[in-house]
Amino acid sequence: YQVVAEQIDIENFIQYIVSEVYFGNDDWPHNNVRIWRVNEEKRDDTYQDGKWRWILFDTDHGFDGNSYTATQNTLSFLLDEERGWSNILIVNLLKNEEFRHQFIVTFNEYLETIFSTDVVLQKIEEMASVIEPEIEEHFDRWTFPNSLIGNIIEFFYRVWVKDANQSELNRLQLLIK
Repeated sequence: YQVVAEQIDIENFIQYIVSEVYFGNDDWPHNNVRIWRVNEEKRDDTYQDGKWRWILFDTDHGFDGNSYTATQNTLSFLLDEERGWSNILIVNLLKNEEFRHQFIVTFNEYLETIFSTDVVLQKIEEMASVIEPEIEEHFDRWTFPNSLIGNIIEFFYRVWVKDANQSELNRLQLLIK
């Protein structure tokens, strides 16, 4: 574990995994993975320590962008050892008690803060208010039925966010045992 911790930013890796799992991105971890690091070590800057960090991007298959639903067990999907190379790092790191504890604490912390139902719904409201003035023109241009926008927003409000938080909490219980 110590050798890996010297090579990667453990906190960043956990935050990245928690986010992908919460979003339910089913086009990952076998795809859309990007990592970066600064090649030279300078101890005066957090990000110039030479450690690898993950970049969250291309999450269009998250939040039911494809086939995922909030009640599907994406954590189990991620930890399935039959997946091969794409999850080998997380599967093996979770065997370490220090990492496992940090992962569980961070996941729970995120579910209580930035991924709490209230915070996520507020963010959806903010984004919807920015996008709403453009929707009619977009639908007219691309012949997308206007009636679907209400269904999409309703889906996020009533189904996704509330189900997601409870489902993730249930899955965390499996890791704790």
